[in-house]
Amino acid sequence: MRHLRLRALDLDAEAFLAEPDDERSRSDEEWAAEIHELTWVAATVAADGVGLARSRKAGDGTHVESLWVDPGHRRAGVATRLLQELFRIEREHGVTHLFVWVLEGNTAARTLYRRLGFRQTETQPLADGRIEVRFEIDL
Repeated sequence: MRHLRLRALDLDAEAFLAEPDDERSRSDEEWAAEIHELTWVAATVAADGVGLARSRKAGDGTHVESLWVDPGHRRAGVATRLLQELFRIEREHGVTHLFVWVLEGNTAARTLYRRLGFRQTETQPLADGRIEVRFEIDL
C-alpha cells in the first residue's frame, strides 16, 4: 500500500492534498498504523499494483480518500471496481453513508462519482485557492 500510495503521489501529485515528501518521510510504524486504522483496497494486474482506494472514519461519517488508478489502466473500470469493493467492505462494517472531497477541476473523478450514484452536496475553498467539492452516497 505504501508503494502504491507513493506512486500515486509521484505521478499525480496535483490530484491530492498530501505532499509526496511528507508521505515518504513517514516511519514504518506510522505506515503500519495507517494501514491498520483505515480500510484499504488495491487493484493488481499480474501482481503489479495498478490502483488503490481507502476510507477513514471522520467526524461526520466515513470519508473515501486517495482513489488512484495507474495512468496505463485508466478508463478500464478499475476505479469503479475499487469503489465497489470499498462499498462492500464498509457495508459489512455497518457503514451506511460515504462522502468524498474532489478537487473542482478533476472532471474524471467527478464524473465517476456521479455515475456511481454520489450526489454533490457542498463546496469549500482551500488555503491554496483551489476548490473542493463534496459528494455523498447512501450505501
